[in-house]
Amino acid sequence: MLAEAGCSFADVVRVRYLLPDRADFEPCWPALRRCFGDVRPAATMLVCGLADPRMKIEIEVDARRPAGPDLRPH
Repeated sequence: MLAEAGCSFADVVRVRYLLPDRADFEPCWPALRRCFGDVRPAATMLVCGLADPRMKIEIEVDARRPAGPDLRPH
């Protein structure tokens, strides 16, 4: 979805991690570091129920689209 909006992980300014079990967050760090690299967006982690009990984490991000051509459909 980031690419569809003309963004990348470098444009993420806020991230929310939603997990049913807090203990599942730490094992996610290696993958998150690979995706975000040096980017350090504001972050919140919430422990909550997810729609599918098989899910371990849901991640929501807000990104700021870089200046450039209008990428919205016409």
